[in-house]
Amino acid sequence: MRFRSATYLPGTHTIALSALNGIHLYDCESGRHRGILEEEAGDRSVLASDLSGKWLAGSGDHRMVRVWSVERMKLLWQLPGHQGKVLGLVFTPDGQGVFSSSADKTIKLWNLRTGKLVKTLVGHSKAVGVLALSGDRLASGSFDTGIKLWHWQTGKLMRTLIGHGSEVTALAFGAGMLASGDSQGKIYLWHVRTGQALAVLEGHGDRITGLAFGEGGRCLISGSQDRFVRVWRPET
Repeated sequence: MRFRSATYLPGTHTIALSALNGIHLYDCESGRHRGILEEEAGDRSVLASDLSGKWLAGSGDHRMVRVWSVERMKLLWQLPGHQGKVLGLVFTPDGQGVFSSSADKTIKLWNLRTGKLVKTLVGHSKAVGVLALSGDRLASGSFDTGIKLWHWQTGKLMRTLIGHGSEVTALAFGAGMLASGDSQGKIYLWHVRTGQALAVLEGHGDRITGLAFGEGGRCLISGSQDRFVRVWRPET
Protein backbone atom coordinates (compact mmCIF):
# COMPACT_ATOMS: atom_id res chain seq x y z
CA MET A 1 0.00 0.00 0.00
CA ARG A 2 1.31 3.44 -0.92
CA PHE A 3 0.87 6.16 1.68
CA ARG A 4 0.72 9.74 0.47
CA SER A 5 0.94 11.83 3.65
CA ALA A 6 1.29 11.36 7.37
CA THR A 7 0.84 13.23 10.64
CA TYR A 8 1.49 12.40 14.28
CA LEU A 9 -1.34 12.84 16.77
CA PRO A 10 0.20 14.11 20.05
CA GLY A 11 -1.20 12.72 23.27
CA THR A 12 -2.69 9.64 21.61
CA HIS A 13 0.51 7.87 20.43
CA THR A 14 -1.15 7.51 17.04
CA ILE A 15 0.04 8.16 13.50
CA ALA A 16 -2.36 8.87 10.65
CA LEU A 17 -1.39 7.78 7.14
CA SER A 18 -3.41 8.59 4.03
CA ALA A 19 -3.77 6.17 1.12
CA LEU A 20 -6.10 5.88 -1.84
CA ASN A 21 -8.56 3.77 0.15
CA GLY A 22 -8.71 6.05 3.18
CA ILE A 23 -6.84 7.37 6.22
CA HIS A 24 -5.29 4.63 8.35
CA LEU A 25 -4.61 5.03 12.08
CA TYR A 26 -1.80 3.07 13.76
CA ASP A 27 -0.75 2.87 17.41
CA CYS A 28 2.89 4.00 17.51
CA GLU A 29 3.84 1.81 20.50
CA SER A 30 2.34 -1.51 19.43
CA GLY A 31 2.07 -0.98 15.67
CA ARG A 32 -1.58 -2.08 15.90
CA HIS A 33 -3.92 -0.87 13.17
CA ARG A 34 -6.59 1.15 14.98
CA GLY A 35 -8.92 1.54 12.05
CA ILE A 36 -9.58 3.46 8.87
CA LEU A 37 -11.42 6.68 8.23
CA GLU A 38 -13.34 6.18 4.99
CA GLU A 39 -12.09 8.82 2.62
CA GLU A 40 -10.55 8.76 -0.81
CA ALA A 41 -7.33 10.63 -0.13
CA GLY A 42 -6.40 11.44 -3.72
CA ASP A 43 -3.12 12.39 -5.31
CA ARG A 44 -2.43 15.53 -3.26
CA SER A 45 -3.65 14.70 0.23
CA VAL A 46 -2.90 16.73 3.34
CA LEU A 47 -3.40 15.85 7.00
CA ALA A 48 -3.14 17.80 10.26
CA SER A 49 -3.84 17.12 13.94
CA ASP A 50 -4.52 19.44 16.83
CA LEU A 51 -2.13 19.48 19.81
CA SER A 52 -4.27 17.07 21.84
CA GLY A 53 -4.45 14.50 19.04
CA LYS A 54 -8.22 14.28 19.40
CA TRP A 55 -9.01 15.99 16.10
CA LEU A 56 -7.81 15.12 12.61
CA ALA A 57 -8.34 17.27 9.52
CA GLY A 58 -7.75 16.13 5.98
CA SER A 59 -8.35 16.93 2.35
CA GLY A 60 -7.55 15.31 -0.98
CA ASP A 61 -8.29 16.09 -4.60
CA HIS A 62 -11.64 17.61 -3.67
CA ARG A 63 -12.03 21.20 -2.42
CA MET A 64 -13.46 20.34 0.98
CA VAL A 65 -11.92 20.15 4.46
CA ARG A 66 -13.07 17.15 6.52
CA VAL A 67 -12.63 16.97 10.30
CA TRP A 68 -12.88 13.76 12.36
CA SER A 69 -13.02 12.90 16.04
CA VAL A 70 -10.20 10.38 16.46
CA GLU A 71 -11.62 9.08 19.75
CA ARG A 72 -15.01 8.36 18.19
CA MET A 73 -13.67 7.51 14.70
CA LYS A 74 -16.44 9.72 13.38
CA LEU A 75 -16.64 12.40 10.71
CA LEU A 76 -17.78 15.62 12.39
CA TRP A 77 -17.57 18.31 9.74
CA GLN A 78 -17.38 18.71 5.98
CA LEU A 79 -16.32 22.28 5.28
CA PRO A 80 -16.91 23.53 1.72
CA GLY A 81 -15.87 26.94 0.48
CA HIS A 82 -12.55 26.77 -1.36
CA GLN A 83 -12.57 27.11 -5.14
CA GLY A 84 -9.38 25.07 -5.61
CA LYS A 85 -7.57 22.12 -4.04
CA VAL A 86 -6.85 22.38 -0.33
CA LEU A 87 -3.04 22.30 0.04
CA GLY A 88 -2.35 23.24 3.68
CA LEU A 89 -3.98 22.69 7.07
CA VAL A 90 -3.09 23.79 10.60
CA PHE A 91 -5.10 23.87 13.85
CA THR A 92 -5.29 26.86 16.17
CA PRO A 93 -3.49 26.39 19.52
CA ASP A 94 -6.76 25.92 21.43
CA GLY A 95 -7.97 23.24 18.99
CA GLN A 96 -11.21 25.14 18.38
CA GLY A 97 -10.38 26.21 14.83
CA VAL A 98 -8.52 25.05 11.74
CA PHE A 99 -6.91 27.07 8.96
CA SER A 100 -6.94 25.78 5.39
CA SER A 101 -5.02 27.11 2.39
CA SER A 102 -5.77 26.45 -1.23
CA ALA A 103 -4.88 26.70 -4.88
CA ASP A 104 -7.53 29.44 -4.98
CA LYS A 105 -4.93 31.80 -3.34
CA THR A 106 -6.88 32.12 -0.08
CA ILE A 107 -6.59 31.01 3.55
CA LYS A 108 -9.75 30.24 5.51
CA LEU A 109 -10.35 29.87 9.26
CA TRP A 110 -13.12 27.48 10.35
CA ASN A 111 -14.82 27.30 13.76
CA LEU A 112 -14.93 23.65 14.85
CA ARG A 113 -17.69 24.24 17.38
CA THR A 114 -20.12 25.44 14.72
CA GLY A 115 -18.56 24.27 11.44
CA LYS A 116 -18.83 27.85 10.17
CA LEU A 117 -16.34 29.97 8.22
CA VAL A 118 -14.85 32.64 10.50
CA LYS A 119 -12.70 34.64 8.08
CA THR A 120 -10.87 34.50 4.77
CA LEU A 121 -7.33 35.87 4.41
CA VAL A 122 -6.40 37.24 0.98
CA GLY A 123 -3.00 38.53 -0.10
CA HIS A 124 -1.05 35.93 -2.06
CA SER A 125 -1.03 36.13 -5.86
CA LYS A 126 -0.74 32.37 -6.41
CA ALA A 127 -1.66 29.11 -4.67
CA VAL A 128 -0.96 28.93 -0.93
CA GLY A 129 0.75 25.58 -0.37
CA VAL A 130 1.94 25.50 3.25
CA LEU A 131 0.94 26.88 6.66
CA ALA A 132 2.56 27.04 10.10
CA LEU A 133 1.27 28.55 13.34
CA SER A 134 2.98 29.59 16.56
CA GLY A 135 1.55 31.78 19.30
CA ASP A 136 -0.43 34.56 17.66
CA ARG A 137 1.35 34.28 14.30
CA LEU A 138 0.27 32.34 11.22
CA ALA A 139 2.82 31.89 8.44
CA SER A 140 1.75 31.11 4.87
CA GLY A 141 4.03 30.06 2.03
CA SER A 142 2.98 30.38 -1.60
CA PHE A 143 3.76 29.48 -5.18
CA ASP A 144 4.33 33.25 -5.60
CA THR A 145 7.65 32.70 -3.67
CA GLY A 146 6.54 34.93 -0.80
CA ILE A 147 5.84 34.22 2.87
CA LYS A 148 3.25 36.19 4.78
CA LEU A 149 2.97 36.53 8.55
CA TRP A 150 -0.54 37.13 9.88
CA HIS A 151 -1.95 37.88 13.32
CA TRP A 152 -4.29 34.93 13.16
CA GLN A 153 -6.88 36.11 15.70
CA THR A 154 -7.58 39.35 13.81
CA GLY A 155 -6.54 38.31 10.29
CA LYS A 156 -4.22 41.34 10.05
CA LEU A 157 -1.22 40.99 7.74
CA MET A 158 1.90 41.75 9.77
CA ARG A 159 4.62 41.49 7.11
CA THR A 160 5.70 39.77 3.91
CA LEU A 161 9.05 37.97 3.73
CA ILE A 162 10.76 38.10 0.33
CA GLY A 163 13.88 36.12 -0.57
CA HIS A 164 13.01 32.80 -2.12
CA GLY A 165 13.40 32.41 -5.87
CA SER A 166 10.91 29.56 -6.20
CA GLU A 167 7.76 28.09 -4.65
CA VAL A 168 7.79 27.94 -0.83
CA THR A 169 7.27 24.27 0.08
CA ALA A 170 7.85 23.98 3.84
CA LEU A 171 7.60 26.12 6.98
CA ALA A 172 8.47 25.63 10.65
CA PHE A 173 8.55 27.94 13.67
CA GLY A 174 11.38 27.82 16.21
CA ALA A 175 12.21 30.05 19.17
CA GLY A 176 11.69 33.53 17.69
CA MET A 177 12.58 32.15 14.29
CA LEU A 178 10.88 30.88 11.14
CA ALA A 179 12.47 28.39 8.75
CA SER A 180 11.25 28.17 5.16
CA GLY A 181 12.23 25.83 2.35
CA ASP A 182 11.62 26.02 -1.38
CA SER A 183 11.41 23.88 -4.49
CA GLN A 184 15.07 24.55 -5.37
CA GLY A 185 16.34 23.08 -2.10
CA LYS A 186 17.19 26.33 -0.32
CA ILE A 187 16.29 27.01 3.32
CA TYR A 188 15.93 30.49 4.77
CA LEU A 189 15.97 31.41 8.46
CA TRP A 190 14.00 34.51 9.42
CA HIS A 191 13.75 36.58 12.59
CA VAL A 192 10.02 36.53 13.28
CA ARG A 193 9.74 39.89 15.06
CA THR A 194 11.78 41.95 12.56
CA GLY A 195 11.36 39.92 9.38
CA GLN A 196 15.13 39.96 8.81
CA ALA A 197 16.68 37.07 6.87
CA LEU A 198 19.28 35.57 9.23
CA ALA A 199 20.81 32.88 7.03
CA VAL A 200 20.41 30.86 3.85
CA LEU A 201 21.17 27.14 4.18
CA GLU A 202 22.25 25.33 1.03
CA GLY A 203 23.03 21.64 0.72
CA HIS A 204 19.95 19.91 -0.61
CA GLY A 205 19.73 19.18 -4.32
CA ASP A 206 15.97 19.14 -4.69
CA ARG A 207 12.65 20.32 -3.28
CA ILE A 208 12.41 20.74 0.51
CA THR A 209 9.51 18.56 1.68
CA GLY A 210 9.61 19.10 5.45
CA LEU A 211 11.19 21.19 8.21
CA ALA A 212 11.17 20.79 12.00
CA PHE A 213 13.09 22.32 14.90
CA GLY A 214 14.46 19.93 17.52
CA GLU A 215 16.32 19.99 20.84
CA GLY A 216 14.40 23.03 22.01
CA GLY A 217 15.20 24.94 18.85
CA ARG A 218 18.93 24.19 18.93
CA CYS A 219 18.84 22.31 15.63
CA LEU A 220 16.82 22.29 12.41
CA ILE A 221 15.94 19.09 10.58
CA SER A 222 15.15 19.19 6.85
CA GLY A 223 13.87 16.58 4.43
CA SER A 224 14.10 16.77 0.66
CA GLN A 225 13.17 14.98 -2.53
CA ASP A 226 16.92 14.44 -2.98
CA ARG A 227 16.38 11.56 -0.47
CA PHE A 228 18.54 13.14 2.24
CA VAL A 229 17.62 14.29 5.73
CA ARG A 230 19.95 16.98 7.05
CA VAL A 231 20.46 18.28 10.58
CA TRP A 232 21.62 21.88 10.86
CA ARG A 233 23.17 23.35 14.00
CA PRO A 234 24.31 26.91 14.74
CA GLU A 235 28.03 27.53 14.49
CA THR A 236 29.79 27.90 17.82
